Amino acid sequence: MQIITYVNLLGETVIFGGGPPYVLESVRGLGAVSIDQTKTSGVYQQGATIQRLRRNERNIDIKFHIDGAPMEAPEWDPYDFRWWGEFKPEPQRPPLRRSAPLARLYEMREKLMRVLSPQHALNEDTGETARLYYRNDHGEWWLNAIPEGPNLEKRLQNFMVSCPLTFVCPSPFFQTMSVSELTLEMGGGGLRLPFRLPIRLGHMNYRGAAENGGHVNAPVIIEIAGSGESPKLVNHTTGAIIEVTRAVAFGEKLTIDTNPDDPSVTLTQTDGTEISAYGYLGPQSAATEFFLRPGVNDIEYLPSAPNTESRVTLKWRGFLEGV
Repeated sequence: MQIITYVNLLGETVIFGGGPPYVLESVRGLGAVSIDQTKTSGVYQQGATIQRLRRNERNIDIKFHIDGAPMEAPEWDPYDFRWWGEFKPEPQRPPLRRSAPLARLYEMREKLMRVLSPQHALNEDTGETARLYYRNDHGEWWLNAIPEGPNLEKRLQNFMVSCPLTFVCPSPFFQTMSVSELTLEMGGGGLRLPFRLPIRLGHMNYRGAAENGGHVNAPVIIEIAGSGESPKLVNHTTGAIIEVTRAVAFGEKLTIDTNPDDPSVTLTQTDGTEISAYGYLGPQSAATEFFLRPGVNDIEYLPSAPNTESRVTLKWRGFLEGV
């Protein structure tokens, strides 16, 4: 089972699957993408030195046909003796009814072109892009995509057959549907007065494991809850450090997106207003260098003055080379 689902910026959806009206015939481009190599070669060097590898964008090519003739249930019962002919071992089946097949075919073609319109695939002001979801018997993943095509010129009776369509995906990586999350904070409720025996003391849980189930490094979204201090976040697996040098006030939230394609640092103030907050990070903190390696990452949160409000949350998705 393979299903391709395209969702444009208006929220309109088209599904290419095993049933009408858009029946998926084949899909290509789900594996590893091509790679450009940057090389240097010395005068007397044998071969070359590879300095950089860059993945190209991903193209997903599909072929499908439009079924314009949905069949209604037959008006017959194979066990009704009236449909049996004389001396015939099999029942005689009457023709099926069809409802305006050509009209439906052209209707489905017109609706498809509306959903796949380039105008609804990219917001040039914000950079927001439509999404493509791929599903098989193993799981489901998504990536941003812009459609090119399709070619809907080949008609055979009540079908548009072998229609080619390409989805151009800016990123070579598939992303997982679920978002993983790790929160580091003080737990246990702390010590409150008056108290009863036995006493239950609070405990600090500022170190934990973040597992990246993807194939490559995964950027993270870091949310630091305001507690009137300037904390530090360390990935002991990679050695990367995020240091906040300005205190985040109570009721505020500092959000750091380490995605190298669109990094950002924003402060959500107590009234809900969001402002740019790059000045909150120390000069040695490179947000785009803080990522999770594939596998388990040892993460530690270091508040400048630990208290019950000290809390950081990390969120990430897995990035896959192919599915």
